[in-house]
Amino acid sequence: MKGDDQNVKLKELFDLYMKHNKISYDFNKKIAGINPQTASDSMRQAVGEQMTAMGQNMKKEIESFVTTNKGYLASYFAVTYVLSEPSITILESALTKLKTDAPNSMYTAELENRINSIKPLEIGGQAPEIKLKNPDGELVALSSLRGKVVLIDFWASWCGPCRKENPNVVRMYQKYHDKGFEIYSVSLDNNAQQWQAAIAKDGLVWTHVSDLRGWSSSAAALYKVTSIPRTFLVDKNGRILATDLRGYQLEAKLDEIFN
Repeated sequence: MKGDDQNVKLKELFDLYMKHNKISYDFNKKIAGINPQTASDSMRQAVGEQMTAMGQNMKKEIESFVTTNKGYLASYFAVTYVLSEPSITILESALTKLKTDAPNSMYTAELENRINSIKPLEIGGQAPEIKLKNPDGELVALSSLRGKVVLIDFWASWCGPCRKENPNVVRMYQKYHDKGFEIYSVSLDNNAQQWQAAIAKDGLVWTHVSDLRGWSSSAAALYKVTSIPRTFLVDKNGRILATDLRGYQLEAKLDEIFN
């Protein structure tokens, strides 16, 4: 495909992204004044459902764009920069275009390596085992929580967005713990005192583990964590149900599971 044609496809992708970005911006502006701590359950559920629907609509349109257009560059950028968690099927669809139109491209090699590395972490896959020490120095395995719905939460005491999200996570834990919900928090701290102080200050009363190696954490490498907060929701059998659910979206998913 000629360069001009590639640019046309890239412009189509950009316009599609901006359309959904405006929808999200307008909705977030509308609900900015809602306090999640005092909002009613029905209001939180409605907001969560609408946010989930918006995300699903965008994902559906971008995925359709990838599977139907012939621009290999646009497909690459769609699955790399626009879709936050593209499925293996969509990634492989983009890779097929790259292998056909640009088999020797650096983009082709990069995407193929990416697919091979994340296959164990796709939705429905078995969550890789983690076994790290808790603040008391005891080894705690992720598999020890088998039989529960578990949120694997990668965070750190120094992570502002993580700390901001913690009140929502506390509320979810209080709401669903008795129904079978657990949290397995993996810290990317490298200072034990700061880690433990943040746990106490934020009232995080669930399971915490860390190897105190910061970004060199063995668990972070295993789960391909390159930014935090990063979450994986795991079912009672240890299979990955969803990733990166926070706030209203996490609540909507837990409502779906437990109610």
